[in-house]
Amino acid sequence: MSGQKITITRACDGHRHTQTVPPEMKIVVDRGDQVALNQIIALRVRPEADDDLRYSQELTDCQLLQLLSSRERTQRFTVVKLARLQLRRSDSLTNTIVSLERDQEEDVYIRLEAAAYLVAICHMRAQDLFMPYLKHCDEQIQLEAVISLREAGTQECVRILSTILNDAERPYFARSAAAWSLSRINDSQSCQCLVQAFGDINPKLREEALEGIVSLHSDAVPSLLSGLQAADPAIAAGCAEALRQHGALPADAIDALTGQLAGDTSSKWAVWLAGHLPREWLAGVVTDLQEMGSELHYAITVLWSFAESWIARHWELHPSANFPHIGHAQ
Repeated sequence: MSGQKITITRACDGHRHTQTVPPEMKIVVDRGDQVALNQIIALRVRPEADDDLRYSQELTDCQLLQLLSSRERTQRFTVVKLARLQLRRSDSLTNTIVSLERDQEEDVYIRLEAAAYLVAICHMRAQDLFMPYLKHCDEQIQLEAVISLREAGTQECVRILSTILNDAERPYFARSAAAWSLSRINDSQSCQCLVQAFGDINPKLREEALEGIVSLHSDAVPSLLSGLQAADPAIAAGCAEALRQHGALPADAIDALTGQLAGDTSSKWAVWLAGHLPREWLAGVVTDLQEMGSELHYAITVLWSFAESWIARHWELHPSANFPHIGHAQ
């Protein structure tokens, strides 16, 4: 930087680009700063920092009620969400939000946010509040209702979302949203429901469930380890792939997997998973694997050899193949 001139060096190849900033503009980066793509480097007005935009005091109930009576939809929506996130509850606040949810002329997004508040904070029944939206003739409202159930996040909400996900008669968009919502609630019941979705007839829904449960990280591991023993091979396969994508598994998970391999009825997907985990993760049990049986040890060794080879990066099962029809996607 020199006067109104600024030089930016591209990290990937060292290319330097120098430009002159007009005198009426102020440069807002310093020498040595890392500049991101599309970052503002100069402007006429100083940009607001995060601290400038953050309200330093907590709103009182009176202020919240005043904002809830605003004619601006954005303010009403934001205040209801804020009240839920801050766990705010008072008789006046609850009564006002109840009125918003029951107002047929109110914006549907505000009504759904109000329903989520009443379920999460006031412990009202989700079934009573959300069912009219879930049965609405407008599919967009149905979709938003499913997502709002996730916002409320109670055990009753998990049960409703599980019912939606398991209902093959429901449209795909609702079931997909239910899978996403369950993956954001993150408890044992939602994990188990996502595991069962690996056996769904709709392959796209299986992928949704896989993506969702992988995002849960270690919280999903117990359900996935149990699912390796599922009678439905599609469920067992999904659990194995989710564990493979998980990343580093905790020691107790490795112990549980080893225990499954040592069992009399070990799942072939447990064997497949062991062969696709990094060899060093199972280094401490290699001897045990040899003692379990030469066939088991050989199978895992072959899988390790494949997973560590250069062809694994490019491997695809029967490129351009036509697979047999497996059912009708809903």
